[in-house]
Amino acid sequence: MIMEDNIEDTKVKENLIEHPKKYITVWRNKWIASKAGNIDDFIKVYKNLGEMMQRWKDKGIILDPDIISTTEDDYAQFCTYDEAVALQEGFERFKVEAFEEWDDEPETDVPFFEVNKYISLKLIQGETLIFVNGEQFNQCRYVLLVNPLRNEKQEEIGSIDEAQSVYNSDLENDITPEELGITKEQEFWAHSSNLQTWAENWYDSRLLHSNLAFPLLKKLTEVGDVNAKKVFKDEIGKRFVSGFFPVMAYLFKEGFMNCLTTEEFSSLLDEVDYSKLDVNKLLINLKDFVFCDHTYRFLLRIKDEFEDYFRENPIYIDIAEYILDESEFSPVVITPDSNYFIRGSNDGKLKEFNMITGNLERVFGSHKMAVFALAISRDGRYIASSGDSTINVWDYSTGDLIYTLSGHQDVVNCLRFDPQGGYLVSGSVDSEIKVWDLESGKVKRTLGSKGG
Repeated sequence: MIMEDNIEDTKVKENLIEHPKKYITVWRNKWIASKAGNIDDFIKVYKNLGEMMQRWKDKGIILDPDIISTTEDDYAQFCTYDEAVALQEGFERFKVEAFEEWDDEPETDVPFFEVNKYISLKLIQGETLIFVNGEQFNQCRYVLLVNPLRNEKQEEIGSIDEAQSVYNSDLENDITPEELGITKEQEFWAHSSNLQTWAENWYDSRLLHSNLAFPLLKKLTEVGDVNAKKVFKDEIGKRFVSGFFPVMAYLFKEGFMNCLTTEEFSSLLDEVDYSKLDVNKLLINLKDFVFCDHTYRFLLRIKDEFEDYFRENPIYIDIAEYILDESEFSPVVITPDSNYFIRGSNDGKLKEFNMITGNLERVFGSHKMAVFALAISRDGRYIASSGDSTINVWDYSTGDLIYTLSGHQDVVNCLRFDPQGGYLVSGSVDSEIKVWDLESGKVKRTLGSKGG
């Protein structure tokens, strides 16, 4: 049984001391003694319990220090202050096969629902949690609530993702379960019903939001769910060819399209409903598509399908050359505000283009050779580029050179800023990775070696 420790000490309350949450499980030795039929039963149960106790010890689970046991007690209480460990171990559900029917079994107030042998849900501390094979997978964020009197676009809705798009205000702003008087437990059962319906309909991804359906479906394939394995690729294909942009972008961005072979993806291109595809939105959000194995084929097909559009709107010509022309490699980065993209060119220059008009806005930087590696910091403060073994760090706002970083013995082919923008990481053909401090322009750490 998992519960939060309630501290009633008035002095603690007065001093406002914040104590950690505690999770416990109670073991009663009379269950073992009363159910054992012979010595083999004892051997079996103590072997299993020994393995489990060792696992608990390794995870930091201890005898509850708040419980003082005596020789008269017929139970022992274990505890952990780590919520993740408590959820992983599911204290209240561990059973030994020989002793399924326990006397005096502790009551549990944790709502539990089993969808199938792989998926279950629990309501813990007011949150609905999904478990796959007994391990916590995700948290259900919301239940889509729709007022039927306002459902004027019913025929347009083909999936939960589309429903969210149509009823976005209902989903997050205008109405909440609490405002309707829906309790956390009622919301839990609504989530349970949704997942059961999804499973009973062969994991139809249209019945759940894509950011839950596809990660969950992938996880199910990994743990051996035969039904999930049968439909996983079909669901990716079905949602991709629908032409609904948010789902297409999600499948590319999160790497689900990479689960398909070249032949499988190529066949899907013939089935896409291009009439539903908003090419303007696609081009503005092109950064969601450029790191997939199938990017080249997809954008080449887009170029063919929207030939008239590209003829009338000479937009993204330079970035199209980067992706669609395999004869040269020119790195591209998109600014954090998505208003511009910067291309490292064969002439050693950095060229910045307007994302909407496609116009060249400015040219800055200078390398003696073609630019092979390019990166922009998350805050848009720095641009890093390289065309040889050295790295230039530029002030993005002015285009001025800040540092030339030297240390690699061969061509630099990879550059990345850390999320906070304080460091730059470079990778080179010399098999070394270097971490540069942007405050000093000095190497902070080197990993790998020339022989690595």
